[in-house]
Amino acid sequence: MEEYQKRMIEEFEELNERTTKLERFLEDPLMAEKRSALSEKMLAAMHCQYSGMVVYRSNLADRLIMLGLAEHVFEYPELTVGEEFKTEDGKTYRCIGYEENGCPVCEVVQEGNKFEDEVRLDKQLRKDLDVLLQKLHCAEKSRERSLSITKIQEAIMWLGMDLKRIGTPDPYPTSKDPGNPSIHPTADGLKM
Repeated sequence: MEEYQKRMIEEFEELNERTTKLERFLEDPLMAEKRSALSEKMLAAMHCQYSGMVVYRSNLADRLIMLGLAEHVFEYPELTVGEEFKTEDGKTYRCIGYEENGCPVCEVVQEGNKFEDEVRLDKQLRKDLDVLLQKLHCAEKSRERSLSITKIQEAIMWLGMDLKRIGTPDPYPTSKDPGNPSIHPTADGLKM
């Protein structure tokens, strides 16, 4: 095992212990009296810290699993190849085999069709924003409303860029060709 892998394992174990302690403090009814002595601002900061720690721990766990060091992340039940299990962070893993040391090799299982869900969400958000945009177009004009219109148009544009990131086909395939005089209608039937 390489030195950086040993450091990652040590970091994960320490982070896991600290995250568990903070979670216990924030959630355990027996700690309510101690929590009540803290200001709302301090408690909010501790909840933000906990959320960040959980995300960091999850990412570190994923990296360890990708490096084949899953035995340092989970206490595994006896698994058969193809068997799936859920972890505390809500992720589903599938056993795809075993290493020489007997540790199961697992991969993350995609829940549902993530691609379709992301596309559907982005398109629905774009349509919802377009409805708001049309209401603003009909309202009495003011500088503030004009700025609001611009920001909603930007939000619709950025959600379009997210569709590109996800890998949806370009709705304007000839838009980059200066020799083509066509102007395509707005994607998804938006009025903008």
